[in-house]
Amino acid sequence: MKSAITSLALLLGACAMEGGTSSAPAMPLVGTNWMLTKIGETSVAMMAGQREPFLQLQASDSRASGFAGCNMFAGPYQLSGDSLTFGPLAMTRMACPPPGMAVEGGYANVLRDSKGYKIDGRQLALMDASGKRLATFVAK
Repeated sequence: MKSAITSLALLLGACAMEGGTSSAPAMPLVGTNWMLTKIGETSVAMMAGQREPFLQLQASDSRASGFAGCNMFAGPYQLSGDSLTFGPLAMTRMACPPPGMAVEGGYANVLRDSKGYKIDGRQLALMDASGKRLATFVAK
């Protein structure tokens, strides 16, 4: 009996780990407030008191909006299956301390180069045409 319980536990554990996916239910792409946590493999670090960069997609008018590190942006997005592209995006033009400006430049490139996405639980990844991860977001 003990052997059967151990085998069942191992089988369930293996099923949960298959593909490295999260056990949390996937958040919806549209309507979720996605906070930017990484550009490529680099963690996004803002100075104390600076607003966190985010992305939100609205279903009603297929509009993307967010904060890029210094400035707000908005514009259309196109979603088809696991394909996601943005643009053209309008952005305000305020200056801010260097961490915000650096994040904004990288984030703007991510949005320009994005061709697809993947959601794993509470994490969103934007990818380029080759499937390379451009940025990671977490649902808030």
